[in-house]
Order: sequence, then C-alpha cells, then structure tokens
Amino acid sequence: MTLEPLPRRPALSWWTRWRRLREHALRVVTPPADRRSLAADVSAIELAGSGLLAPGWAALSRTIAEHGLDEGRFDSAAVAALAEMVAAVGTGTQPEYLARHRRRFIEMAGIIAALQREGRLPPAPRLLDVGGSVNTLILRRLFPAATVEMADAPGYAFPEALGLGQHAVDLEVPDLDARDLGTRYDFILFGEVLEHLLAHPRRVFAFLLRHLAPGGLLLVTTPNFFGRHGLAMLQRGRNPAPLFPETADPSQRHHHHVREYSMLELVEWLDRAGGRTEALLYSDCWDEVQRGAFATNDCEERANLVVLASRADQPKRIVG
Repeated sequence: MTLEPLPRRPALSWWTRWRRLREHALRVVTPPADRRSLAADVSAIELAGSGLLAPGWAALSRTIAEHGLDEGRFDSAAVAALAEMVAAVGTGTQPEYLARHRRRFIEMAGIIAALQREGRLPPAPRLLDVGGSVNTLILRRLFPAATVEMADAPGYAFPEALGLGQHAVDLEVPDLDARDLGTRYDFILFGEVLEHLLAHPRRVFAFLLRHLAPGGLLLVTTPNFFGRHGLAMLQRGRNPAPLFPETADPSQRHHHHVREYSMLELVEWLDRAGGRTEALLYSDCWDEVQRGAFATNDCEERANLVVLASRADQPKRIVG
C-alpha cells in the first residue's frame, strides 16, 4: 500500500502576512485615545508565538514613543552644533538638512534619553552614529557624558578639528562579515541609511549587532514603504518607489532610495541577523514635512519605521 503524502500548507505571501498584520493593528487592544502615542500594536507577531519580539516590548515601545525630550533644549544644542559644523566645513547643505530632519532628530535624541531613564543605557554610554551629519554633533552636546563617534562610507569624513572618533566602512562590500571597527558600543544609531544601500539587510544588521557591547542597543529608522503615501500610489496603479533621477550622475546614487521596507521585514531580518526586537513604533516625523496631504493618525500608515533591537545572545542591561 502506498501512502499519499499529506498536502503541505502553502507559505503565506509577504503581502498576505502584511495585510493580516495591518488588520490586527486596526483592532488594537489599547483604548483609541492611546493610539497616537503608542507604537503600533503588532501583537499579531507575538500572539502567533513567533518569539520575534522581546518580553516587555509594548511597554518599552510606549516609553520611547512618549520620550518627552525638551524641544527648547534640543534647539539650543542644534544651533550650537550647526555653528560648530559651519565653522569647520562651511555652510554646505547642513542648515537645510537640519531644518528638514529636525523632528526625526528630536525623536532619536528623545529615545536615547528615555532609555537612560529606564536604565537600559548607562549614564556615560559609548554611541556610534552610522551616517554622520550635524545630528552627530547635536548628540554630543545633548549627552556630554557620552563618547560619540561616527561611521560613514569612505570619503565621507568630518574634519579632525571637530574631535570626533570616526570609522570609514562600506556597508555594501561583499566581505562585510569579515570587517570589524575594533570597538563595541552601548548604542548604535542607524537612521535613514538602510534605504540607500545596495546590500541585504541581514548582512548589514549582523555587522551592526556584532559591534554592540553586552546589553547594547541598535536603533534602526527607515521610511515605511506601506505608509499612506505609498498605499495611495499603489491604489492608483503607481509604483511608490522613485525612479533614479534622469539627470543624476551615478556617483550620486547614495542620495537615492534603493529599497524601502515594511515593519514586518525589519523585525524578521533583525531576527535572522541574530537580533531581538525590544521596541518598535511607526513614526510621524515625516508626515507633515514630506507627505503633505498624506499625513495620517493611523499609526501603521505613518511614514517612518523605528525599531530598537539588541543581540539575542546577550541579556538586557538594567542600570541600577
């Protein structure tokens, strides 16, 4: 007698998985009044028993979403940092860059401050900003006890007069797994860089996670492909991913978005890289600045993704 093999359940497509996740987010278990300050309730992942989210992720997500950083203090640090940078490198594009990214920079600094209050970062942490900008100098002023360093692609360096520890690293090289910066960090900021890379996110995340000190944290921010702007374009049969500018030089490709991601993708690829998602939120830092009429209060359709991760092979740090 020949036994017929049992039929295998077909794997769910990424689109089906995302739609189910989104449908669950629309049935959030928290009161509607809390939705605007709460990170997205993506309990579907946790309820599925996948183990992709760390215990306590929802509480920590609320904490970083409601960081309460004083904007006046940030602006004072930003003005001083910008003056410092202009004196070293000239005016350039940094004033416009700061104006455009101000809300995002406040959010990232607020997350660091909230993590320090929660005991998840030491009072004098070692910080690495991947993709240097005026924000690197702002962080140094906001957290004077911290050691702030930056890493960027070869050829993108700050003048030595600024006194920053710097690392040149190409995150697109095929032997990235063999590269090492020689230092370990309590906090690595990887903000708005991933979408510019022609590289697999697992390899990039593995490299960054490897440079965390015991109990260290990695903060990833990147545009939300399924934000309201993207969904509106898809519904009209348009591709929300912008074309490479017709008149641009290939050397300018790092200013172009190679690929944008979904929240589920970030969490999954961090897991496959050896990470553990500690908190996440959908940020509206771009919705007024970049999306115009597409601004939204529906958290899962906000324009930016924020994920906080640790190394899965290390216990979390609680500073007494």
